[in-house]
Amino acid sequence: MLPEIPGLDPLYSDTNPAYSVFPNLITPLDTIGFPFILFWPIDAETTDVEWTFYGPPAESAEVEKAWELYVRIFDAVMDEDFRNLAPMQRSIASGALASIPLNYQERRIYHLHEEIDRVIGIDRIPESLRVTPRLAPFWEDGAA
Repeated sequence: MLPEIPGLDPLYSDTNPAYSVFPNLITPLDTIGFPFILFWPIDAETTDVEWTFYGPPAESAEVEKAWELYVRIFDAVMDEDFRNLAPMQRSIASGALASIPLNYQERRIYHLHEEIDRVIGIDRIPESLRVTPRLAPFWEDGAA
């Protein structure tokens, strides 16, 4: 069993919160530790993904083995996800899909893309590729 990080709210073990940090970091949080997952665009159809785990140091050989198993399972889950990405990219590139609806739990993806559009400048993005702005009322600087 992996030791928990002291002082964290039970929310992190009872749910599956994840945070996006602009421009390319996602970190799902847990009371035992968490990965920093970084996305590095190579071109319009290719992205390099890397992750690093952070957690309390292993104080025993048993905990070290538990971490190795945990990371191996995480790697297998990520590998399953990645095997789906190429077919999904082909579907998107085919033109058969006008859009992909996101569920409530994936709203951070929408917000990330809206922020990317805002930083690039909406006038520099073809209208067909723009994300419909929904966050403007919440921006601290009032920028549009």
